[in-house]
Amino acid sequence: MDDNNDIRNFKILTIYSTATYLISYVLVYLIFSSITILVANIYHIETILYHDKLFFLTPDNSPLWDFDSAIYVFGAGTLFCVILMAALMIFFHKIREEKTFFKIFVFWFILHLINRMISTFILGSLIDLYFSNVVFDWLYFDRWLDLVLAIFSLFLLITIGNFTTRSLLLASRSFQLIKSNKRSHYVWYQAITPWFISSVIIMVMHLPSFAYIENLLSGFMFIIVSSTYFNFRTIKMPSVALKNDPPFPIPVKLIAFTVVFLISFRIIFQR
Repeated sequence: MDDNNDIRNFKILTIYSTATYLISYVLVYLIFSSITILVANIYHIETILYHDKLFFLTPDNSPLWDFDSAIYVFGAGTLFCVILMAALMIFFHKIREEKTFFKIFVFWFILHLINRMISTFILGSLIDLYFSNVVFDWLYFDRWLDLVLAIFSLFLLITIGNFTTRSLLLASRSFQLIKSNKRSHYVWYQAITPWFISSVIIMVMHLPSFAYIENLLSGFMFIIVSSTYFNFRTIKMPSVALKNDPPFPIPVKLIAFTVVFLISFRIIFQR
C-alpha cells in the first residue's frame, strides 16, 4: 500500500459491496419470481411466494398445465432477466469511468441476474426442480441432452467469471485502488469478502428454513467471483491521472437501509 488511507478505503469498499450485493440479491429474487407469478396468473395457475422459494399451488396433473402455459411460465423470468441484464450492461458501460459507488451495485445486479438464470437451470436439470429446465422438458429434449446443457452451463459460469474481471475493476470507486500493486487487495475486499459475508447473511436470513436452492446459488456465485481472482493481473486498464484518495466516509445510511430492507423482506414473505 502506498497511501495511509488505502486500508480504510478498502474496508469501506467491502461495506458498500456487501450492502449492494444483498440488496441486488433480494431485488433479482423478487423480479425473477414476480415475472413468473404474473405469467402464471394469466394462465390461472396459483402460486405463493415465500422468502426462500416460489411455490406452485396448482398440482402437476392439473389441465391448466399444457405446452403453452409451461413454456411461458417457466421461460418468462429468464427472458425478462436477459432483457434487463442487457439494459444494465449498456448502462454500466456508460458510467464505467465515473467516480461513484453506484457502479458496484449495477455490477452485482448483473451478476445476480446471470447467476439466477444459469444456476437455477443447472439445479433444475440435475435435481429435477421447476425452473427454466422445464421448458426443455416440454420441448421433449432427451434427458441426457438436458444434463449436457447443465454441464455446459457450469463451464459457462467459469467463463463469465473470467470475462467479468475487467468489469469488476471498472466498478471501483477509484482507479487509484486498482493499480497493479493493489489489485489483489481490491479483488479480495470488493468481491471475495463481500461474497462470503453476504452468503452467510443470506443463509441466516432464511432460517429456520435451510433454503438449499438459495444457498446453492451462493455457491455458484462463488464460481463466478473466484474466477476473477486468477486473471486480474492480465487486465489492462485505461491510463488515467491518479491521485491519492481521501478517506471514504462510512455509509451509515446505506447500512441502515440494508438492514431494514432485509428484515422487511424476511417478515413480508414469512411463511
